[in-house]
Amino acid sequence: MSFAGNLRGWGITEMLQLVRNGKKTGALVVTTSTGSLSLYFKAGMAVAVETGVGEALGSIMLQEGFITVGDLDEAIQLQKVQYRGKRIEQILIALKKIELPVLAKAIRKQIEAVVTELLQLKGGSVNFEADALPKFNALSTGVDIHGMLLGAAVVMDELSVIRENIPNASAIPKKTKKGEDQQEEIALKLKEWKVYLAIDGIKDFKALSTKLKIDEFSVMKIVNYFITEKWVEILKVEDKRKKILVVDDSLTIQKMIELALADSGFNLITATTGDAALKAAKETLPDLILLDVMLPDITGYKVCRSLRDSGEEFKKVPILMLSGKDAEIDKNLGKYAGADAYMTKPFEAADLLAKVKEYLGLGS
Repeated sequence: MSFAGNLRGWGITEMLQLVRNGKKTGALVVTTSTGSLSLYFKAGMAVAVETGVGEALGSIMLQEGFITVGDLDEAIQLQKVQYRGKRIEQILIALKKIELPVLAKAIRKQIEAVVTELLQLKGGSVNFEADALPKFNALSTGVDIHGMLLGAAVVMDELSVIRENIPNASAIPKKTKKGEDQQEEIALKLKEWKVYLAIDGIKDFKALSTKLKIDEFSVMKIVNYFITEKWVEILKVEDKRKKILVVDDSLTIQKMIELALADSGFNLITATTGDAALKAAKETLPDLILLDVMLPDITGYKVCRSLRDSGEEFKKVPILMLSGKDAEIDKNLGKYAGADAYMTKPFEAADLLAKVKEYLGLGS
């Protein structure tokens, strides 16, 4: 049986409960203005997620510390030749970089994050496609989303309180004089100390999360406690950080770039499609653009040329093309499209940072 609704009327919570209680098998497909995702069920148990963007599980495994950047580099290189057409997590298993229990943990993390995200959506459509099955890695036994729904509801309630002090993940926390003076007297748990010591008045919550490998909500929750104790405050001054637009349909590559630039105090904006990149560029006017060549809708070359032709404000914005191809013809295509530089993926973090600083005029 298939059914459909919208997020303004028949809500996502009711549909999730209906699928769970009815022990349905199929895919719950949610479509919004920014894209779509599918949450797969088997007999009412959640087994997999398809987000519509590449290598989402690779990003989660990197964030959680299940794999290293070096592991990902090796897998991405082999994806071009020996394992062409295979997903990153499949290659990591073949290379024995991860085992199936680790992959299962990553899938569970992904399902939990998606359920929390779904409950926060304000608009869009949702429908259930009966008997649809995932064509990729899924949990064999599945996970009961009832506890996730309760946990997500708690997160939403806590977020509404946190938002009173922390407007969004781009806000920058800074230690107060009281916090610095009383640092020796503060009693904190290990995770809280890690967050407190990482606060430098430069990193935003997204960068802190990436650097510490702690999810954004947990970082915000901890910092919100610091704010109530007046050890930390949110910078109220105008955000003067350099804005970098990162355009790549691979969440793994996006995460690698975030890790490479996490300590540098940049404001990172992300997009996974060419259309989204064009919109984000015109809305935010970035200081530099890191642009993948192969995007799901239009090529990075077309995005680059479109930006160069769209107005004076984009004539001089540095655009660095990122590609898994390193042939001379590909580099020439990038140059013809108006790119300033061409980097082959995967890349060393230090090389990327050096190239970004060079084109932003920040020196070494």
